[in-house]
Amino acid sequence: MNRLIIDSGATKTEYLLVTGDKILFHFKNDGINISYTNDDEVFAILNECQNLLPKESIPDEIVFYGAGCGKSFNNQRVSTILHRLYPNSLTRVYSDLLGSCHALCGKESGWVAILGTGSSSCIYDGKDIVSIAPSLGYMLGDEGSGTHLGKLLLTSYLEGKLPNTLRQQLETQYQLSVPEVMERLYRKYFPNRFMSSLSPFMIENINNQHVLSLVESSFHAFFTKQLHYFSSDFQLSELNMTGSVAFYFQNVIQNVAKKFGISVTKTVAAPIERLVDYYHKY
Repeated sequence: MNRLIIDSGATKTEYLLVTGDKILFHFKNDGINISYTNDDEVFAILNECQNLLPKESIPDEIVFYGAGCGKSFNNQRVSTILHRLYPNSLTRVYSDLLGSCHALCGKESGWVAILGTGSSSCIYDGKDIVSIAPSLGYMLGDEGSGTHLGKLLLTSYLEGKLPNTLRQQLETQYQLSVPEVMERLYRKYFPNRFMSSLSPFMIENINNQHVLSLVESSFHAFFTKQLHYFSSDFQLSELNMTGSVAFYFQNVIQNVAKKFGISVTKTVAAPIERLVDYYHKY
């Protein structure tokens, strides 16, 4: 059986067409967060993959994991679009957070978080998500995400608190100025992607004490909120993480986690290849 596994976040969508554990086709394109993307845009992004698939390898089944798909209305929107593209394929749509649970925990229970462009966290019982932290989005939440990191960096830059060397480096590397930052934040589309795009700068300069303090404060805020959400019902001592921020900042995250009595047990940049193993195994 040919199975098309799709993992979609705010920054990128990744596709693997597999038979068993054999990968037949691999593709990446623009990200989708169904909560912020209209149906025509979603169709165009998914249609790009459909046009490139080998004609003799039409998927029998499509498993889609996407940001925002934990909500039934959004889930149905994606299902309808996939059915238009693949009318003869069985289609299943899940949240990206459940995809991370499947990838990191399989059939075992655990505490799972995504730290990428945005952030989210849940408790997984080995089958279903049984508790999920409220997702307030990039304007009011997303602590520990690339967007939150970029927001802290830009706040420091705009308030004149960024050391001069870093300020000049940031302006040169990203061709930024104060007016340009304000334009991109308040007049252009996807300000969250712009903010998140600055996280590599923070990785490059993580040995700078000012940058390190900003990064640590973001992850401190993440753990503070998570423990507030879950502490009354669950004992949180081990965290499994996926996402680009989780992967590239894992040393800092581990150090901050220790201050809360938490250990980070598994960290992967992207869950999709582990999802191949999940479906092959189960």
